[in-house]
Amino acid sequence: MIAMYDGMALLADQGRLNEMGRHFRQGGGGVSFAQMLIFVLVLVGIGVAIWLLGRFVSSRERRGYYDAHALFRELCRAHGLDFRSRRLLRRVAQRQQLALPARLFVEPQRFDAAIYDSDLAEHREQLEQLRTKLIGAKKTAETISADEHFDGVSRS
Repeated sequence: MIAMYDGMALLADQGRLNEMGRHFRQGGGGVSFAQMLIFVLVLVGIGVAIWLLGRFVSSRERRGYYDAHALFRELCRAHGLDFRSRRLLRRVAQRQQLALPARLFVEPQRFDAAIYDSDLAEHREQLEQLRTKLIGAKKTAETISADEHFDGVSRS
């Protein structure tokens, strides 16, 4: 008797199940062209944003390692140079046609050439001070001979 009752209950509920499924069969669950277009545009927008972010990050990484002007600015800042000194060093780099102005910080002969440059004669004293600050005092014949004496090596 219980089995018969269960069978009738299933038949009675079948009408409700058909009614619920009717909405799916009538096309009410389809996706319109406008909805699909919006979805595709959102995906393209996300892709473009990720691509732009990647380019921005990679350009910042490259700039940090290969930007000669940023290196020059950072070296000037590290040595505590004022605006006037920075401008003079840029002028020396331009006069010597240096692609990497930061070379002035590691090549003492650049200062020697600048000190005796006739176009920079008015800045000779400041260049000598900068050379001493950045590289150290220029070695003279006396200091070279004293270095040889203390090293115990003759460099004739």
